Amino acid sequence: MWPEQVRLGELTYTTRLPHLPAADRLPLLARDEYLPHGYRQLTAAYQRVGDDAATRLVQLAKHRRHRA
Repeated sequence: MWPEQVRLGELTYTTRLPHLPAADRLPLLARDEYLPHGYRQLTAAYQRVGDDAATRLVQLAKHRRHRA
């Protein structure tokens, strides 16, 4: 359970346990103002474990959020 407001400007994903689908992690990034750093960190974390589908989903969400 996450708090209503979060500040993710310096977020760094070192481990992501449990391994959740990207769709479950993206709402947390959407709670804060748009900061590409969080999306880049999450993308890199999924790339490290070889989850290509999650990597693409996070990158797509980042581009959509940037354009919104």
